Amino acid sequence: MKEKIYNLYLNIEEDIIVDIGAIEYEIDGTETEKYTFLKEKALSDFTKRTSFPIPKNFSAIYDKKKIYGFLRLRMYEEIERAGQSLLLFEEIFEHYNAPINPLYCITPINNGKIEIIGSELMLQSEKILKKFEFKQSQHYLDKYIKDNKFHFSDLINNDFFEPIKLLINNKHYISAFKLLFSAIDTFAFLHLGDTTNNFHSWINSFYPLETIKVSAEELWELRNSLLHMSNFESRKVKTGKIRQLHISAGNYETTDTSILNLNKFYTGTGYAVEKWLRILTADKEKMSDFFDRYDKIVSDDRHDEIIIETE
Repeated sequence: MKEKIYNLYLNIEEDIIVDIGAIEYEIDGTETEKYTFLKEKALSDFTKRTSFPIPKNFSAIYDKKKIYGFLRLRMYEEIERAGQSLLLFEEIFEHYNAPINPLYCITPINNGKIEIIGSELMLQSEKILKKFEFKQSQHYLDKYIKDNKFHFSDLINNDFFEPIKLLINNKHYISAFKLLFSAIDTFAFLHLGDTTNNFHSWINSFYPLETIKVSAEELWELRNSLLHMSNFESRKVKTGKIRQLHISAGNYETTDTSILNLNKFYTGTGYAVEKWLRILTADKEKMSDFFDRYDKIVSDDRHDEIIIETE
């Protein structure tokens, strides 16, 4: 029995889906044979596709202005991960009066290069897309520029210290230690890049180690054991090569220098960051490296928002 099947196309230019396309076929055969047919025809027939504009219910907000009929590849990938990719092709299926559950193959044409990314049976669904909206977060370079100055301390505080304070205030002390070590990892990367012993170098350059009476190597081993195993026994500690540290929280006072107090460690890290930022802002080359690396950082403060409404 003959069945209508569809090759669907994403026409992508510079990471923007400028239009979508389709070719309808009507053939006999098994589902596997039809799928194979679609893959072969996608490569040979893509120039014969009928092009359609991006539906108006896909929109994006940039600079507080809404753009209708606009879709970035990244936005499509998000709805694809949510299992809603076929919402983009609803108008095409309506145009062809497609049957329920048609077989299809989606093919991107990315800057003139074609590649099949998958095919599957369209699951029967009564969902109809009402709105797809993408809200891009304000870029941190804009957010933290005030009075013609970039406020590094506000950026670091919001992205790193505020989450740690939340953990401490809610008595999640182990988690606070872990996140604090992770933050130092990031500071070391921002300062030195992905280099060997960047953690040690950052600590030795900026941290007031005399206030906690431990070494960078001892902190590194504590970091390893806490982050990877949630204990105090890294490999070097177990072999006796490095002194084992323990941790405490609150106003705990002791003369035992093997006990690292969270409050003191947190405060010392703040002093270290302040010293680091003073050196950073005095060196244009280091600032350039900082921004190049910070562009790769992910944070809770910088996220995009996708709104999908169906009926």
